[in-house]
Amino acid sequence: MLLTPDGGIAEEYSDWGGTIGAYPKDHEFISSGSFTLSKVGKYTTWIELLMGSQANPVIVDRYIGELCTVIAELVPEFSELKISSFSKR
Repeated sequence: MLLTPDGGIAEEYSDWGGTIGAYPKDHEFISSGSFTLSKVGKYTTWIELLMGSQANPVIVDRYIGELCTVIAELVPEFSELKISSFSKR
């Protein structure tokens, strides 16, 4: 899960899979790309590893941490711009 700076959910992802023994391939978590980092502040990622059945899962590991921090864009301000000289070639 990806949380916005104000605590809203920017994106949620879940997937279930499993085998007995070693998992046959790497598992990728791919974003849908439907969210934007447009709010100023800290974005938090929340990841849980669950085991058991989907009907009664058990959380065996959890990570909650900062994904990134978005800062406000600095908009340059110009005032009293004057042309001091001009030459036409």
